[in-house]
Amino acid sequence: MEILDTDDRIGKLVVTNTIPIPLEKQHPKIVVMSVAPLLAEIIERVHEGVSISEKLILSITTPPTTSRRMSAKPLPLRTKE
Repeated sequence: MEILDTDDRIGKLVVTNTIPIPLEKQHPKIVVMSVAPLLAEIIERVHEGVSISEKLILSITTPPTTSRRMSAKPLPLRTKE
């Protein structure tokens, strides 16, 4: 957490919601993204017999080719009550 506080080069740290972040480890620079839209699309593709390889390979130079691209929205961090 100290690095997130002191290093101005880190604007945000994006993580997935596959492992919960304990309340004491949460930080304003940490953005939690849900993997649910990706898993839903992979399940649908397997069911329809469509390749899932383009969903599993990170492509920085070319955008995804599907028109049904789901946008991932950051999940709100839980706050201490």
